[in-house]
Amino acid sequence: MVLLLLVRVQLFTQSLSLQKSSAKSCGKVLTPFLLRNIFFIFFLVLSIFYFLVIFTFITFYTFSIFLLLSSAMLILSKNPVHSIFFLILCFFNTSCLLFLLELEYLPLIFIIIYVGAIAVLFIFVIMLLNIRLSYLRETNSHFLALGFLF
Repeated sequence: MVLLLLVRVQLFTQSLSLQKSSAKSCGKVLTPFLLRNIFFIFFLVLSIFYFLVIFTFITFYTFSIFLLLSSAMLILSKNPVHSIFFLILCFFNTSCLLFLLELEYLPLIFIIIYVGAIAVLFIFVIMLLNIRLSYLRETNSHFLALGFLF
């Protein structure tokens, strides 16, 4: 895509130099060259817009996939500390998606309040409780049917 843009810019500059040299030698301005330059400018702007749209789609789907993966790992993680880290990753991916929607205030609030205060508080509480993983493995099997229901 970038190579295509460079070729179009190079052709545009060559056509401008041809137009100037032809106009000087003939004494008149050639209209086909002028139309060609207008079309080159139009296609250059169109290809830049196309590149930006494709880049936005790619970044949106990348952050969406990372958000889905991190939320799945948040639920499936056996270690509660790892779950909190995946929760923080979910908050960051959500903030990036909101930045793509051109919302500036809400993603910053997500990062400052949720990651800076609530997630860190969860980490401290989990570390202070000293939850044993063997106890969690023994007692969470009866919640499996309830999880599939919702």
